[in-house]
Amino acid sequence: MMFFLTRDQQEIFIAAHTYPFGEEFDAEFEDYLYENLAEYIDFLPQKFQSGIMERNLFRNDTLMERFKIWCDVTIEQFTTKSNAIYEKREAIVECFNPSAQTAFSQSFHDGKILNAEQQGNNFTLLLDMSGGFTVASMVQLVFHDAQTEGNLEGYYVYDELIKIDGRFALRVLSSFGSPYAEWTIFFKDVTARYLYRPAVYIEPGEVATWDDYVTALNREDKYYINKNLIDGVSPISKTRVPCYWIKSNY
Repeated sequence: MMFFLTRDQQEIFIAAHTYPFGEEFDAEFEDYLYENLAEYIDFLPQKFQSGIMERNLFRNDTLMERFKIWCDVTIEQFTTKSNAIYEKREAIVECFNPSAQTAFSQSFHDGKILNAEQQGNNFTLLLDMSGGFTVASMVQLVFHDAQTEGNLEGYYVYDELIKIDGRFALRVLSSFGSPYAEWTIFFKDVTARYLYRPAVYIEPGEVATWDDYVTALNREDKYYINKNLIDGVSPISKTRVPCYWIKSNY
């Protein structure tokens, strides 16, 4: 079983994006580029490494053109593979529990990892999505019959999902910034709970568990419980709800 998504692949992709396509650069900017490329020196082809360390890559037209071509090809291949990974993820998610299908239908990119712990045969992952790209404010994933490898830290960045021998495996890259941490979870099933962000709402403070989040809500406020609410509009009444807290499977 092989994942395409690895820490090394991600670092290579970032290094390829360092090239200043279409930009003019002076000596100061050139120094900046060399400093940045030096951080990824171990992930670059050996034929470019000496040019970076000796700071003559951008003064050798032939070598620079080869480096530009390598960057172009690397970015194109990574993008093509990433699109294929996304399409495979969409297909596999259809096998999940309905609650998990809803959660995985959106990206967990930039979700803050609040809690990640093994509890017997299950593994619980709690994400604060207030700074992410989902309509949910908080997502809790419970992976059943799960085993893990590697580490999670900071923010959930990218993932790759595969299915093998009737089980699932999820590869996650997380970070506080480069370099990335690499983590894999193998599981039989996954369920999810999620809270949606109200229209008028102040986020609670730091939380570590699902119950902490619920407890932190202001009980003096008036909340409306709705399901399948899209963009603040109830599909039943077709009216906009001014202040609401949506909860699912809670």
